[in-house]
Amino acid sequence: MNFNGAGGIIFDVILKLYIAVLFVVTICSLGNRPQGSKMTYGAAILLFGFCNIIALWCAGYTVYMAVPHTLDGWSRFGDLIQNNATFRDIVISLAATYGLFLFSSFIHFEPWHMFTSFAREFRQTFAFNYP
Repeated sequence: MNFNGAGGIIFDVILKLYIAVLFVVTICSLGNRPQGSKMTYGAAILLFGFCNIIALWCAGYTVYMAVPHTLDGWSRFGDLIQNNATFRDIVISLAATYGLFLFSSFIHFEPWHMFTSFAREFRQTFAFNYP
């Protein structure tokens, strides 16, 4: 996926936007009255959400390009994991992320939480680390 040759430029813009928003949130949180920056935090969360949407779309396209598009290709799943490094990395990443979410929900004796509010919290994951 190269966005008709502009993929590198789009990646650089999104990366610089993300870093700039990180700096803005850090600077705003240094003050002794951060509740005075509610609009700035709100705008930062929206920009983080935009960056997250772009990242999820690119990740989804990467998965689409890495997985086989026929049933015959899926019949050799073991060989696919061994030979296709991109697919292997995607499988390990997804298994680690969602496996950890599921494991932690069982530790807290609330596995139903994964099914009732997982989509909402997954959309907000990028905002959990910021004030």
